[in-house]
Amino acid sequence: MGRPPAHEFAQFNGLLASAVERQVPLGPAIELLAAQTRNASLRGALETAVGAMREGAPLPEALARSPEVFPPHYAALVDAGLRGGRLAEVLRHAETYGALRARVARRVAEILAYLGAAAVLFLVVVLILSLLGQRLSAEVRTTFGMEEDYLPESLLWMERYWWGAPLVFLVFILLGTGVAFVISSWKLLDRVGFWIPLWGRLVRSRDLALFSTTMAVRLGAGVAAREALLSAETAVASAHAAGKVLSLRARIEEGESLSSALFYEPFFPRTLAWAVSMGEARGEVADVFDTFARVYSAELDRNFGFLLQILTPLGLIALGNVVLLTAMVVLAPFGALIRIQQTLSQT
Repeated sequence: MGRPPAHEFAQFNGLLASAVERQVPLGPAIELLAAQTRNASLRGALETAVGAMREGAPLPEALARSPEVFPPHYAALVDAGLRGGRLAEVLRHAETYGALRARVARRVAEILAYLGAAAVLFLVVVLILSLLGQRLSAEVRTTFGMEEDYLPESLLWMERYWWGAPLVFLVFILLGTGVAFVISSWKLLDRVGFWIPLWGRLVRSRDLALFSTTMAVRLGAGVAAREALLSAETAVASAHAAGKVLSLRARIEEGESLSSALFYEPFFPRTLAWAVSMGEARGEVADVFDTFARVYSAELDRNFGFLLQILTPLGLIALGNVVLLTAMVVLAPFGALIRIQQTLSQT
């Protein structure tokens, strides 16, 4: 059972949020969504959740039985929303995040499709021109009786190693695909990604939005900061952010206030620590986190938009390089013919 597409997951959260806002019981709502969902993995996970809820399991526990579809941080957010009476709001956050992920995935897929089509075209052109070069070299030798010493190096190369260009290109594509797969599945990237300038900003704003949302919901339900941090540690999506939340919890257990722990942990912005400090003085810490959850969600949206703006010109530049290489291959035989004509005129 694989993870459903981002747009399907976003649509599910939006529909479930609407059902919660209309005070539809969760069991029938999940059962109805399972019947309407087209994605097989999401439908199977929802059917599993329906069965678990019929056995008496609460919604977060029922969703957690399908971790491939509903990861632990999502189940933790749903649990926090239920405990705080703000499930619809949490689901709307998840809907927004899924919609943003879907936009990025769609744009990346379009760029990869363009590059893939250009790569296939380049491969076909190289193969055809290599075969034509081989035939051209043989006809020149037969027609003019030229020895190999007088033939241009480009024609000799095409004749002898016509298979090399497409083979090297195929190996390059396979190696690039393999490296991309290894990097995407490399667990260390979860921590290293924060140091990549553009990607790090996006991931950090995502985890800050998840952290602030969970803290707002849990603190608003009246739980202690230590328990709220325990939920937030599970809710954040990356192991790097989870480690930072664990550090906050350790500081609080040593007697520090939440604002002081946030201030001395560089991962969290100083503005958040100062605002929490004022919230502690006024007894409005949950409201502070609620405000910053919206701030970081908006920041996440801006970072996604900036990523989309960067991907498009980069894809066009890469596509332009492929077209340039294709043009060079197309023009190579004409240069060889010019050199043949010069050789014949000299003789």
